[in-house]
Amino acid sequence: MADKSYIIVGAGVFGVSTAFHLIKKYPNADITIVDRDAFDQDTRVAASWDWNKVVRADYDDIVYCKMAIEAQDMFKTDNLWKPYFYQTGIYWMCRSDYAQEVVDNYKKLGRAADLKAVPIDEARKMYGGLFEDADYTGVKEVLVNKTS
Repeated sequence: MADKSYIIVGAGVFGVSTAFHLIKKYPNADITIVDRDAFDQDTRVAASWDWNKVVRADYDDIVYCKMAIEAQDMFKTDNLWKPYFYQTGIYWMCRSDYAQEVVDNYKKLGRAADLKAVPIDEARKMYGGLFEDADYTGVKEVLVNKTS
């Protein structure tokens, strides 16, 4: 018989994360996850679902930035996740000061990372000119984070 029973409503990131942490803390618990949708791969395109496994910490909100950096730290060090975690980097076109706000958040949190807010002229030349002909209409700067 289970020590404790839990029903978690929602099989998104928070629901699955809650189940994961509960089972680590209470290995004999009975945990059930209930979700509103039946499996339908055609409607599942969010980053939190199974297609891409994106974990970014590039947020202009410092609270989200801090939480995501902590999550990345876990993925880099926990033996369960470490073999599957790759920092592929991002090249993100921003129409506002978003890129600089992300850079500022990393500094405020005292975190070193290979990231910067790049002017469009410089961004066009990066990666052998791969993004040279991209449409930069309305773009103010590009966030490049090689450690994302």
